[in-house]
Amino acid sequence: MKASDGVGYQSHDSGEWNVYYLQLHGMEFSTNCERVPTIMKLLKEALPRGFHHAFISFLSPGTHIVPHYGPTNKKLRFHLPIDGVEGARMRVGTETRPLTRGQGYVFDDSFEHEAWH
Repeated sequence: MKASDGVGYQSHDSGEWNVYYLQLHGMEFSTNCERVPTIMKLLKEALPRGFHHAFISFLSPGTHIVPHYGPTNKKLRFHLPIDGVEGARMRVGTETRPLTRGQGYVFDDSFEHEAWH
C-alpha cells in the first residue's frame, strides 16, 4: 500500500506497529541491546554463526500488517511471540496460523506474508 506522502509504502493499514532494533545489516544498536540482555544471550547462543538483522516487533491489538514479500529468498525469518498474543495470527503463502506465546515460527519471507493482532 502506497504511503500517504507518495514515497515508499505503508507497512500496516490499521493499528500500531513499532520496531525496536537490536541489529540491522551488522550494525548493532548497543543501547537497545544492553536493555534486553536475556534476549541477546538467547540470540547469541541459538545462532552461533551470528546474525545481521534482529529486532523486537510490537503490534497493538487491531493491527494488520499488509501482505508483502521479503527482498530475497537467501534468509529465513524467525518469530517468537513473547507476550500479548491472544487473537494474533500470521499468514505465509496460503497457510494462516494462530500465534502461540513461546512457540517459534521460521519461514522464508520471500513468500507473501501478513500478520494480524
